[in-house]
Amino acid sequence: MKRERNSINESQSNSPELKIGTSQSQNYEVVDYNRVLPDSNYSINLEQANNLWPHNHTKLSDLFTSKIILPNGKAISTPTHMIGQVEADIKLIAYNDDNEQFQEDVARFVKPNEVAIAIKHHSPNPEVKEKMKLQCTHIQIVVGVMSGGKAGVLTVNNPQGYQAGLFGAADYPMIFIKPVFPSVLSNDKIIDYVNNIRTWLVIANTFTHFPSNYDGGDPLATRNVEQVKQLGNKLLSALLGDQEAVDWLESPLNQVYCAELAHVALNLGLHYPLNSHFVEQEHFELVKQQIIRKDFIKQNENPYIGSVSTCVAPDDLVPIIDVINADSASSSGSFDKNLAIKPLTVANIIEKYIQFSVPRKELGEEISNIQAAMLKECQSAVFTALGVGQLPHDSENRMLVSKLYEEIISCVEKTYENYNQFEEAISPLLDKTKAIVSPRDNGEGAFIPPHCFLIRATESIKGRTDIGVLKWQYIGHGLHESILKKVN
Repeated sequence: MKRERNSINESQSNSPELKIGTSQSQNYEVVDYNRVLPDSNYSINLEQANNLWPHNHTKLSDLFTSKIILPNGKAISTPTHMIGQVEADIKLIAYNDDNEQFQEDVARFVKPNEVAIAIKHHSPNPEVKEKMKLQCTHIQIVVGVMSGGKAGVLTVNNPQGYQAGLFGAADYPMIFIKPVFPSVLSNDKIIDYVNNIRTWLVIANTFTHFPSNYDGGDPLATRNVEQVKQLGNKLLSALLGDQEAVDWLESPLNQVYCAELAHVALNLGLHYPLNSHFVEQEHFELVKQQIIRKDFIKQNENPYIGSVSTCVAPDDLVPIIDVINADSASSSGSFDKNLAIKPLTVANIIEKYIQFSVPRKELGEEISNIQAAMLKECQSAVFTALGVGQLPHDSENRMLVSKLYEEIISCVEKTYENYNQFEEAISPLLDKTKAIVSPRDNGEGAFIPPHCFLIRATESIKGRTDIGVLKWQYIGHGLHESILKKVN
């Protein structure tokens, strides 16, 4: 059943000329969140794609497939960016970066006030160096908006002004994914959580700061629900003008990179309802007025952030762990299993890089040398992420990590009778790695890099369940309209 809801956001957008989502009418129709998504209206123009990325792509899936040359000269291809799809199931979604457009095709898939994730990547250009991160280099949060009865979408990013709330250049494609909520939730309740996520997103985007060292040097501080709520309290204090909270959020230890912004907004939206029951009573009315007026967005560099609707949560919205009857103190390994998306350790990053790029189980023992070479190639990046890259070579910590890393490479380089034997050999070493790089008090060793969303969404689509409270739905592969052909 559809219903009409009223946003309490009565302010006019401060957006420039486009004015997507200006609050002229605050009534909007809530659609079925779990609806079947539309078919694609586009096919690939391979000639134009090969002009953009001169790598002789012969079919659509080539754009999202990694090619590796084995020692015997044989080429293998692995579907690193297919996100669980086969060629026939890839949905192409057209985007552009024209301020006069409403991104009409994206808006067919992300309805007004909905939130999705765009995983920005460089898969069609294998020369890009971000191999350990599976060539994923940015996360955008996609928000559906309305203006004058017309649906549109925009993006929210850290840094705030990055790509000015739009989608990026033609050679920087993306994969769109959508959060899937626990099945016990009604459609109305899902919408309540989505609204809470969206409001927290605007607040978090406005008051968090992008770190200067985001490539392994910025640890994840929100590794459990309690830490997420502590950050939420600081954000609300900053919203109310508390300079101490503003300074705390500016501290390097508390800064938030692009994928971490999505992690923060999702977790706050699920676990911290913006209503009178969970916001401190003495502050709730002030917080409510800030959300209504949205004067605080003047501090945000995204020119379209005012187009995003914000609202307080209904009084009956509770933390999602109370709905799904989860143990609030439960954890899975290093992280609270009630987080929206399960973070990665450096050990996970190494493991997933190898598994996704050169899947040994599927390809056989002949690729052992390739896996070992890949580990050697990414050693510098691994050591940086572990915090030992800048240490002297004779320091105790660096020598410990170096010895273990050499043991892992040696183990990977060997050939075994079958994959099970390889697993038996590598497992004890991976356990040692996890012990060394497990998250410490300041968050070192815990990460939500952009490719975490690629990995967790792929795992979700393939049926894995231990990836966080949210599961993920594939929406489509976003390609620039200049390399697409209209078919519908």
